Amino acid sequence: MARAVAGRGARIVATVVAVVVAGVGALEPAAAAAQTAPTTPGAGDTAAAAPRPSAGCSIASSTGDRDHPLTVGELRGHYLLHVPPAADPSTPRPLIIDLHGYTVTAAMEDQLTALSAYGDRDGYLTVTPQIERPVPRWDVASNSADVAFVAAVLDQATAHACVDLARVYATGLSNGAMMTSRLACDMADRIAAFAMVAGVLAPADCTPSRAAPVLAFHGTDDPLLDYRGGFGPMIASLPSADGTGSLGSVPAASIPADLSTPVPSRVATWASRAGCAADPPPTHPYPDVTEFDYACPVGVDVQLWQVDGGGHTWPGSLLLHGMANSHTTLTFAANEVMWRFFQRFAIPAT
Repeated sequence: MARAVAGRGARIVATVVAVVVAGVGALEPAAAAAQTAPTTPGAGDTAAAAPRPSAGCSIASSTGDRDHPLTVGELRGHYLLHVPPAADPSTPRPLIIDLHGYTVTAAMEDQLTALSAYGDRDGYLTVTPQIERPVPRWDVASNSADVAFVAAVLDQATAHACVDLARVYATGLSNGAMMTSRLACDMADRIAAFAMVAGVLAPADCTPSRAAPVLAFHGTDDPLLDYRGGFGPMIASLPSADGTGSLGSVPAASIPADLSTPVPSRVATWASRAGCAADPPPTHPYPDVTEFDYACPVGVDVQLWQVDGGGHTWPGSLLLHGMANSHTTLTFAANEVMWRFFQRFAIPAT
């Protein structure tokens, strides 16, 4: 049975990727909108696809926040479902799956991204899942049990609330961005577009059912997941997966192949898979952003937003702004940019 989430606006003081941050809020949607560069629809737009109502559109669902427990096989966890207060329970709306990073709980993820607050303004739902483990994390292997867990979360969320099945999107931070990358490989038939923040991967064992629209953000001074490839110096301070110690130094030979290549190379792999032209010219929508927007076939787009001097963080989050050793830009909000990107894509009925 679902239970209401209490104290949504309460102060959260917790460890986020091994750095203590105070719950000082997140960039308000109105403030972020003033910092958003204009954009024009591209050739990849499929936004005209008709809505596809989920099973939840036929029931009287409530608005606000609900915390739903979930067991899938041997995995136990839960997910936070947020429905905008003004939502008509019979009108299908877009849904964004928000995936937490390593050590970050679902509640913390909801606070630091503030996607649910943006959803109240823009009219989309959010779902933030978490599997119960000593240290919150995702297994990003192909067709892992974690992929099945996220698929089950999507099944339940769309049964409990009125969702447009043509407009489901996924995003995540750090290890959550890695999991988003895996979903782009394994669940592209159900998720229309993907945004990876500080952790995009391009798995070699990736055979998406359709060309996946991909938007990646990554800071050039990321101290955890180096923009040039591999791990940064702060990785040693993270707790081990069993929670009994720290990761310590990671030998170069132990760095997964997915992480060893520079971020631009990983994004280029996604572009190549989608049939996009290589070597897009750089543009500068903001003083500290270098954007690479690939020329892609109809129905897909691939973009890299390189945050010059940016750290391991979520652009536009005041919760993470000022965090030691990891700069968070406030010149733009990742939420604004990804929502514009997401709105361009839908999965038509087959």
